Amino acid sequence: MLLVSAIIPAHNPGGYLRKALQSVQAQTFDDWDLIVVDDNSSEDLSWVPQEFPRARLIRQRHGGVSVARNNGILNTTGEYIAFMDQDDLWRPDKLWRQVEAMQREPDAAICYCDLELIHGHGGSELTQPKGGEDINIEPIVELDGSKVGEGGPEIASNVLRSLRHFSQRFVVPSTVMLRRKCLATSGLLDPFIPFSGDYDLLIKLGSRHKVIRVPSADVLYRKHDNNFSDQYEVGRREVKALVARYVAYAEATGDRQLAREAPRLFHRPRRMYAAQAFDRARRSFAERQYKDLAYHFARSVWFSPGYSLGSSFKWLVARLTPGSSR
Repeated sequence: MLLVSAIIPAHNPGGYLRKALQSVQAQTFDDWDLIVVDDNSSEDLSWVPQEFPRARLIRQRHGGVSVARNNGILNTTGEYIAFMDQDDLWRPDKLWRQVEAMQREPDAAICYCDLELIHGHGGSELTQPKGGEDINIEPIVELDGSKVGEGGPEIASNVLRSLRHFSQRFVVPSTVMLRRKCLATSGLLDPFIPFSGDYDLLIKLGSRHKVIRVPSADVLYRKHDNNFSDQYEVGRREVKALVARYVAYAEATGDRQLAREAPRLFHRPRRMYAAQAFDRARRSFAERQYKDLAYHFARSVWFSPGYSLGSSFKWLVARLTPGSSR
């Protein structure tokens, strides 16, 4: 049995998927298998196992990213599960560092690393090893998995602690490695949360197990016009549903503190949604779609007035600067 199972959901990935697969293939750690879950793409992905013989391709009806990741989990056997998005890249030592960290911390359910942001088609150079770098970076224990109290309420208190933790960090699926056996305490991703199910899963696992971080930017998180972060309204609605779920759980378990804090903590992403809406507004301006510009800018202001107005000022200054292409 291979040690790591890498899972990539794919839905009309264009040219990005090939680069993602190349970055998996370039890993210095070799004890892995890889499954690509085709979420009913209109593109023909039959080339995947032909070009990458170590990759398996399975197909499903369109069910969203959470269903695709579950499908991948159920069709692999690795002790560790490494998620990857179809448009991101891994540095060559990513899996090695995380496996080393998980083996040092046998109680850890989650290991995540840092990331770098890239735009468009950049980042292909990161499939090459970075010479002379120490791969044995000491992991940092961020949640120790200890129980806060006794009986039922202690679980709710741990949920609050995990929610506080992940609401303050930008942890994307491509940075995450999970210990498979720990899913017995959390379940798989919720299929009714098609896009934000990974966020919910991290909170549930973090409420019962140790969480560690490898402080190395081993993932390139790609920002482009067609990725899911562009659909900020969908993410906002899912977070709203998660708030209702966690508040209901808090009320059922008598955890008043969780009931009070959950709405505020889940709405920390408002600044992120403001940034995504502002990007859409800026693109609408470039395309002279002024009705869309007004809509997306208004949404950005509604999510975070401070961010939107500050970004507008910076954007105007950049446009008025000689030689600027913005």
